[in-house]
Amino acid sequence: MLDQDGVSVDAVVTGGTPEGAASDQFVSWDVRLPVDLDDQEISFHVYDTAALNDEADHAVVSVQLPTSVVLYLEDQLFIAGQTPLPGQTPLSFRGRVVTASWVDADAVLELVGLDATLSGVVLTRVDEHTVDLEFTAEITGATPSLVLGIDGRTTEIP
Repeated sequence: MLDQDGVSVDAVVTGGTPEGAASDQFVSWDVRLPVDLDDQEISFHVYDTAALNDEADHAVVSVQLPTSVVLYLEDQLFIAGQTPLPGQTPLSFRGRVVTASWVDADAVLELVGLDATLSGVVLTRVDEHTVDLEFTAEITGATPSLVLGIDGRTTEIP
């Protein structure tokens, strides 16, 4: 498997014609590949088994793998760029991140503030795809944001 730049992706692909199939008109594949924390789109190019070259007619199936974040500021929905931030006082946030990326039970979770000083950070893995956040932030710059890290992979939350 290759990424959009033609670089090999560490993926496991198994499958082929299912046992007992009367022809090769039906195949079944299991594809396991690493998924980043950022939004992703994965496209599978499906070729007729009789014409296995890049120029052959084929179908393309695209799968969207979004990461969604919901934050609350002082128990009110916070929308980055729309919700005004009150002065320099410490601000109490809580929220949830849902990602297509796998979050192991023993994953190392971290949250870092950019243009913000964070304290009282509590990160809780809810399940394989969900992390809850609680923290207090003091805004220290013009464009505050967060960086969530899961086992060294990061995504910025505006």
